[in-house]
Parts: sequence; structure tokens; C-alpha cells
Amino acid sequence: MPWFDGGRTCPENAAMRSLVAATAAILLLCTACSSGSGTVGPGTSAPTTAPPGPTASAPPSASAPTATAPPASSQPTGQAFSSSQYGYSATIPADTEIAAAMSGWDGGDVDHTAAYADRFYGDGWVIFTLGTPTDLPLAGFVDEHVAWLTANRCPAQPSRAATEIDGAPAVRLAFHCPNGIYGPTLVDKAIAVRDGRGVIFTSMSPDTGEETLAAFDQLLGSVRWTGP
Repeated sequence: MPWFDGGRTCPENAAMRSLVAATAAILLLCTACSSGSGTVGPGTSAPTTAPPGPTASAPPSASAPTATAPPASSQPTGQAFSSSQYGYSATIPADTEIAAAMSGWDGGDVDHTAAYADRFYGDGWVIFTLGTPTDLPLAGFVDEHVAWLTANRCPAQPSRAATEIDGAPAVRLAFHCPNGIYGPTLVDKAIAVRDGRGVIFTSMSPDTGEETLAAFDQLLGSVRWTGP
């Protein structure tokens, strides 16, 4: 066999090729080891770190709505009352016992407990209303009632003041009666003549030196005429 046949059959050449191949493999392995911890084995993807995302900001908290109190009503509070006998409506103070008139007043004797009076019983006071047809003007009707009252109930002469009740001319009277239903008693009246009828509103309460009763003022301020 020839010693040289192109390197394919010489034993020395084959051994040399094996040595070169082994050396190349060792060099390749060393190169791979020196590439650092970032190198991964075959078939494994290197982990990637996602860039930090934008920081989520909490939405501004909505302010709680401020409760607004409703405007105070200018209307008096209490019980609604309508008088079928004397043609008016009014707001009666709360916690008041009400007894409506069952008949009309004849213009004679006055009794605040009678069925011809609208009666309102409060805490330490009573208010009542009555009315009667009249041909007298307001001043004459007032004088007639004062004359009867001073002769039969209270000798003290009243103070007088002009006023209005729901737009109708009226007169306020204040009597300080020494022997009324409360002993010394304030008798406060408001009298109007309207459409041929005289209507008398009266309050009675213990006499403390005042000229009027607050509950009476409230009632008079709420009066509305509803008919003749």
C-alpha cells in the first residue's frame, strides 16, 4: 500500500485529524464557559427584565357633598283649622286641643265654653272665636262689645290699637281683669267687621303684665278669610 494516498488511508494522518478535532472541541467549550453568567444552555431563552411601568396614581378622592339645610319657612307651624261657622282659616299652635263651633252666636251672652265658639285650648291659655251679623261699622261694633264686657265680665277699661286681620281693618283690645278664669287674667281681643259680620277673636291667659299672648299673635297672623 503506498505511504501517501491524499491523507485518506495513512494511519498517522487519521490520528492527527482526531487530535485536531478534540483540541477544537476543548477550545469551543472554554470559550462558552468564559462568556459569563448571561449565557444559557441550548433551548432556554434568557430571562428578560421588563422595564418598570408607569406608577399608577390613585384618582383624587371626591369631596363629600356638603349638606345644605333648607331655608326656614316663614309660615307658622301647627295645625290647620277652617271655621265653617265664621268664614276663616288659621294655623293653630301645635299641641292645642281644638273644638269647632257647632252653631252660630246670637250676639248676646259670651261663654268661651259654649258650642257657638271655635275653641282652642293650649298650655295655660284658651283662645276662642265667635261672630254675628251686624249693621254697625267696626268702631260701633267694638264699642258695643266693650260695653257688654265691662258691665258683665271685666270692669277694667281696655287699651285699644288699630290693626288688620288678613287685610281687613280690625281693633286690638287688651283687658287686665282682676278676677278672670285664671284669677288675674289678660284678656286679649282682635275684632273685625267684614261683609256684614262682626268676628271677635279672644285669648285669655294668666296676667303677667304683658299686653299680648304669643300664641294669639301667631294665630292672628295666620288667619285667612274664606267666605262671608
